[in-house]
Parts: sequence; C-alpha cells; structure tokens
Amino acid sequence: MLWQIDAIVGLVIAGSALTIVFLVGRTLARTRRFGANKLALATVLILFAVGIGHLASSVALLGAGPDSIALRANASPIVFGFNVVTAFAAVGLLAMRDQFGMLLSVSVTPAELELRRAIQNGELLLEYQPHIALKTGRVEGFEALVRWHHPKRGLLPPADFIPLAERTGLIHGLGRFVLREACAAAVGWEGGASGAFVAVNLSAPELSDGSLVSSVGEALAATGLPPDRLVLEVTESRIVESDGAAPAVLAELRSIGVRVALDDFGTGYSALAMLGALPVDVIKIARPFVLDLERPGTEAVVGSLIELAGKLKLGTVVEGIETRAQAETLERLGCELGQGYLFGRPMSAEAAAALLGAGAPLLPVVRR
Repeated sequence: MLWQIDAIVGLVIAGSALTIVFLVGRTLARTRRFGANKLALATVLILFAVGIGHLASSVALLGAGPDSIALRANASPIVFGFNVVTAFAAVGLLAMRDQFGMLLSVSVTPAELELRRAIQNGELLLEYQPHIALKTGRVEGFEALVRWHHPKRGLLPPADFIPLAERTGLIHGLGRFVLREACAAAVGWEGGASGAFVAVNLSAPELSDGSLVSSVGEALAATGLPPDRLVLEVTESRIVESDGAAPAVLAELRSIGVRVALDDFGTGYSALAMLGALPVDVIKIARPFVLDLERPGTEAVVGSLIELAGKLKLGTVVEGIETRAQAETLERLGCELGQGYLFGRPMSAEAAAALLGAGAPLLPVVRR
C-alpha cells in the first residue's frame, strides 16, 4: 500500500501546484507584471514538478509487492533523482516562457494565436516616418513603426496588436525583432554629419524586463549601428507602469551611448515633475498641442515647454505636424525637429534610404 499512498500524495501535491500555477498565471495575465513575479512563478512550477516526480517514482515501485518498504528505503536515490530531473524540466519550461506563455492565461484567444504565428512566420514589418529639422527642412532621422501584414485583414497599425502583445508577454519577442530590424535599416542610411538616427518605441513590460539593456547592446553589436544613432522612446504612462524600474534602466541605456526620448510629453499629470529627475535627452511634445496650436494660450504653453527643454539642455521634437503654418510657428518658437504628415507618411526602409540619398529639403520653412 506504500506506493498507493505515495501516488495519492504525489497527485495532491501536483494538483495543488497546478491550481496555483493557473491562478497566478491568470493574475499575471491581468496585471501584466510578468517580470516582477518570475520568482513566484518558478516556485510553483518547481513544486508541481516535485509532485510529478514523487508520483512517478512511486509508480516505478508498483511491482515491488507488499514487501516494498525495504525496497523503498533502498530506492531513495531514485526518488531523489526523479524529483531533481523534473525540477530542472520546470526551470527549462520557465526559461521558455515566451513559447509556453499561453498556458498561463485563462484562455488563448484566436487573436493571440495569430499574433504568435505572425512573429514566428515573419508577418511583421517596419515602416519609417521622417523627423525633419525645422530650420533647414532636412531629414535628420526616422521613427520605426511596426506593422502586421495580416493575411486576411491587410496591413494593421500598432494600436491593433501591441496591447495584445503586452497582455500576453509576446511583446518581448516582438520588441527584439523591431530593435534588430530598425538598427539594421539605419546602418544603411546616409544623412547628416554622423548619419540619420532611428527611434524605437519601448513598452512598459520591456522596461521591467531585466534583459532590455543586453538586448539593445546585442542589436547594436550585431548590426554595427553606433549607439548615438539609436533613440529609444518611452511615454510617461509606460514609465509609471514599469513599477519604478524605468529610471535605472534608462540611465543604463544612456551609459552605453543610446539616447532616450520622453514621448507624448505634456499629456500626463506628472510630466513636468518627472522631467528633471528622468535620465532623458529629448522630449517629444504631444500631438494634441499641435492640433490646438491656434487656440489662444496653446502657443504660449508650447513655447514654455520648448524653453524649459532648452534650459535643461534637452532636444525637442513635435509630432503630428500637418500644416505649413504649424511648422512655421513651431520653428519660430525654437523647436528643433518636427514629425507629421506634412513631411511624409511612414515608408519602407528602402524609401527612407532614397529620401536621405536625395538630400533635398522637405518643405523648407519660409523665413519671416
């Protein structure tokens, strides 16, 4: 009966741990705090593995008969071996969390499965929108924007799948792809004294992931892109969602020569308070300010933001410029770079290279 008791104990341990794994996984899927709970997740997985190992070792002694007590005592190393092997298997499963992450969710939606296959099958592509020097009209760099070439729905913008990638943990693999592709594209660009830069957006889960800095370093080393030609953009909301990890991570990124831009600046309640403390090089003034630029008071607010950035020795970019009048006003206020449909829509890497190669100004600002 000893093996039967062991089998029951093993089943209870394994079943309890599996329930814990399911509940923790559901919580992580809702809170998106995968990085902050790795230790807890590893613990329950190992507990589950020990239960399975205990059960397997007991079943292995099934043929021992009623006199299995002595054999059981002599077989302790075998039991221990089963438990160690299954524990290592659990650790391996944890290391492959991107591949097996779907097992932790309450359910795997068709959209998640599609996105997972899209990353694996190369259905993602990058387009690049130019950043223009408002004083000269010349292209200084590009922002990389990921698209999903869906086989049925066509070309999908980031808003249609990035939130899903963040909820499911797929953002880590997706982010590494974007980083490598953007750096590789920028290596072939020419323009400016040291070459055009490329800007890549970061998500909150990426900021909380301890491997971000090493991933950036690997992408730079693999492509040969100088670090100062890579700009990593992060919004205030994503900094807040990173559970306090962002400032240290951004500082480490800057220490390897990468520039950091605070995106959507001015839209959050704590943007001004955070600005002096955050390790950033550039602020990107949010699009709503440009849309309301003709409204009384808005021009004064934008001018104050640009003046503040200058005093802090930060570069300035304004996004969402759609008219020549907006470009002229922003140039007069002292903004350095502009981005928007006035200068160009997102384009392929080849089109971006051709634009830089032409060297012609894009709608130079008229002097008054």
